Amino acid sequence: MDKAVDIEGLSFTYPDGHQGLKNIDLVVYRGEAVAVIGPNGAGKSTLLLHLNGILRGNSVVKVFGLPVEEKNLKEIRRKVGLIFQDPEDQLFSLTVFDDVAFGPINMGYSEPEVKQRVTQALEWVGMNGYEQRSPHHLSIGEKKRIAIATVLSLNPELLVLDEPTSNLDPRSKWSLFELLRQLPVTKIVAAHDLELVRALCQRTVVMDEETGKVICDLADKEEEELLARGGRGGRGNSHFATSTNQTPRFAQGGMTGTEMKLVLLVKTIADVGLVGIPNAGKSTLLSVLTDARPKIGDYPFTTLHPNLGVMNYKGEREIIIADIPGLIKGAHDGLGLGIRFLKHIERTRVLLFLIDLSQGSCLSQSETLSAELKSYSPALLQKPRILVGSKEDISSPEQVDGFLHLPAAERKVVVSSVTRTGLDVLKDEILFLMEKADGR
Repeated sequence: MDKAVDIEGLSFTYPDGHQGLKNIDLVVYRGEAVAVIGPNGAGKSTLLLHLNGILRGNSVVKVFGLPVEEKNLKEIRRKVGLIFQDPEDQLFSLTVFDDVAFGPINMGYSEPEVKQRVTQALEWVGMNGYEQRSPHHLSIGEKKRIAIATVLSLNPELLVLDEPTSNLDPRSKWSLFELLRQLPVTKIVAAHDLELVRALCQRTVVMDEETGKVICDLADKEEEELLARGGRGGRGNSHFATSTNQTPRFAQGGMTGTEMKLVLLVKTIADVGLVGIPNAGKSTLLSVLTDARPKIGDYPFTTLHPNLGVMNYKGEREIIIADIPGLIKGAHDGLGLGIRFLKHIERTRVLLFLIDLSQGSCLSQSETLSAELKSYSPALLQKPRILVGSKEDISSPEQVDGFLHLPAAERKVVVSSVTRTGLDVLKDEILFLMEKADGR
């Protein structure tokens, strides 16, 4: 599994002697959305500023395998887009175009490419047509979007946001949330807005602020873990009163409870995970269900890390779908891409088992997928799932019929990504399972 961020034992002390971070360990994998939650002064912003070298502690911080050090800063700052809490700290030019173009110009791109990147970035954030506006005359919500565009113009692989909904009205906040959901990049968000965090992320990692160690990992919204036990109350003198000693002059003191300072990291990768053997058509299906453009090839293991896309269901709901790298027999023991992708499947809510109809052996493919997920974690088989027969356009009627008569309880849908056959039915089935997962 590709690591987007790898931090081990990071500590940092400001010049005035205040310790901002102490022995922090953190790994964020490519494609995850991670929220860092904690009180003011917990070190959230300090941690984010280490990801592109603005601050540097006493440990090696790696971003996409590159140590954050002087010789790598230009490449790391191209890969990492940092959005400050106050957009005024990021917008300093006379026009929106100049602000968004600042990064590409400093990276040495040609004038036509700079213009193309500015146009694309502004389209992504819904601000096209604002090129000649003064950023200082915009609303706070508009400034936030322009600030995001300034980093999107460099096509970052990691988006780092510090309190993105700060000072936004409810409408602007949820508009920004929908924008963030649609961006198919790794995200790290420092936030106090738990409503936003809950909607954006679904997995919580709890770290001890004193040691930086992970003390529990909660993957289910109903899962509970006791971290700090409460104290025991004492007993006053009335408890010891008797008929001969009605006002005793002694009492029993109580016992203090556990005190801890915690940092919460909330993670997710996608709503739906596409799972199948190599070359089953997962990336192609993702490209026709969503606006994603993954690498597609006619050879195994084209996908080396999850690709994300957003499926718009009839303008009513947007669902994030992840194309998980191909699975082969023995993956739980490390064969193929091994547990590198099995960990990604943990962070999805609904699964699509993609069965290549053209290869026949539909039962064997289904059994391989189920066995590997069960060997890694039986809990994965508890996720709602659909069996999807792919490549209907190059499969025989007998192969399609064999798939539809598989002895499996899951719903079955036959599709072709080339002719678009069955895609509307599949979208309906995905929505049905998502609403089931939501408890509706």
